[in-house]
Amino acid sequence: MPAAEQKKIKALQEKILVARESGEESTVTPSAHNGANYAWRMVLELVIGLVLGFGIGYGLDYWLGTAPIMIMIMSLFGFGAGVKTMMNTASEYSKIESEMKKEEYKFFERK
Repeated sequence: MPAAEQKKIKALQEKILVARESGEESTVTPSAHNGANYAWRMVLELVIGLVLGFGIGYGLDYWLGTAPIMIMIMSLFGFGAGVKTMMNTASEYSKIESEMKKEEYKFFERK
């Protein structure tokens, strides 16, 4: 191994030792990724609504013998239900964020 790479490895090992000896553990709290959690939740709600609508439409088309009519109608209903659920989640997230900001404001106002 070249000397330059050994120096880099040695420096990295020293940094790791210093970090371990400092005693500080960096933990990621669940609230650190809260926005991403809500975003994925909204995407899943939209997709699940669409898939359920498609599935119900396919089943009705198969049962009734109609061509793609029920698939289209129920897919639109599923999409609408997904959007409605997604908007409810967005308003829930908005309420939680505004409450957290109010608490932060009160905390800093006391000091």
